Parts: sequence; C-alpha cells; structure tokens
Amino acid sequence: MPVLDTEVLFAFNPKDKHHKYAKKLLELIRAGKIGDVHITDVALLEFVTVLRSKGKDVNAICRLLRSLEAIVARYGIVETCTLSVEVLLKAMDFLQKGVSFFDALMAASAESIDEIIISDDAVYDKLGLRRVALKAADEKLEECL
Repeated sequence: MPVLDTEVLFAFNPKDKHHKYAKKLLELIRAGKIGDVHITDVALLEFVTVLRSKGKDVNAICRLLRSLEAIVARYGIVETCTLSVEVLLKAMDFLQKGVSFFDALMAASAESIDEIIISDDAVYDKLGLRRVALKAADEKLEECL
C-alpha cells in the first residue's frame, strides 16, 4: 500500500519533467500490477501550499485539484486521511532529525499506512521508510513493491 509523495502529484502534469515516470506509474496501477496506492491528506495539503507559494490563484488551484480528483478516480487511487495527534508527534520526531516540515509530515503519514513511499527524495531513506523511486517506473516499479 504505497503512499505517493507530493512530487508525484506534480508529476501527473504533462509539463512536469518527471511526467513520463508518473504516466508509467499510472499504467502499472491501471494494469493492477500495483494496488492500494494512496494519496494522503498531507500530500494534498503540501500540493496546495506549494501552488499558493508559487502565486497560483484559487481558481487555478481548484482546476488542478479537479484534475487530480479525476486521476484519483480513473486509476482507483485511495485518498487517505492520516493526520492525527499520533502522526503529528511522529512528525515532530522526524523534524528533530533535520528534515523539512512537510517531509516530516509525509514520512509520518506514510509510516502510519505501511512505511512505503513512492518518491525520488532520499530524505525518506534516512527516516527509515521503504522508498521506491518514481524513476524506477521505467525499471518495472511493480517489482520494487
């Protein structure tokens, strides 16, 4: 039951430099080779926060969220709420290891599901998660999970 890092959400955009990997991931999900893929509330919150910090207006963000919602529905990706006092406390532990706020939250969120995250960010390795690189999609990502 892997969790998608926020970078994967951005990679769903055809203009993103990692889109070909995200597209391969979606193909693997559609084919049933990777199941129970999750997008957490933390990833969605970071997604919107980054878009706002880049100056996107509310209407643009709503369009992007609707596109993301369509992808989630089309491919059977599970939206999962993970924020809790327990997850926040674990995120605080991760923060003490010198990672960013959202990396700490994503790690704690993924840990609460099954400790597997699809991400190219090696910070999750040092936090003890099992990380599967998005770029591994070209190398049969399903074998990594």
